[in-house]
Amino acid sequence: MISLIIPLLFYRCGFTSDWDVLFIDSVRIKCMIIGLAFDMAGYLLMSLPYLFFWDYSDEKHTEIMQILRQRAEEAAAEEAEILSAGGDAVAVSQSGAQSDPSGNGG
Repeated sequence: MISLIIPLLFYRCGFTSDWDVLFIDSVRIKCMIIGLAFDMAGYLLMSLPYLFFWDYSDEKHTEIMQILRQRAEEAAAEEAEILSAGGDAVAVSQSGAQSDPSGNGG
């Protein structure tokens, strides 16, 4: 939606397909203000969750790290099971785990 609004605003302030209009101070300043205003609004909207809803204590961090460690162990076990059953790297990648097709481990 924004990709339709910004070009329309540029067109309304005088910027067309002719790039020479950017040498006109009033057009150039309006285009810069439009771009900066949308950038600032976007950065503000992206930072709002971190400013007001960030609740990440040490306990939550420890819990999340344990869950991620468990998922990594499960993925490694599943990969080992597929490879030991005669599967190949394609079957491993389709199962959601990543593998080195050469078998070098890196």
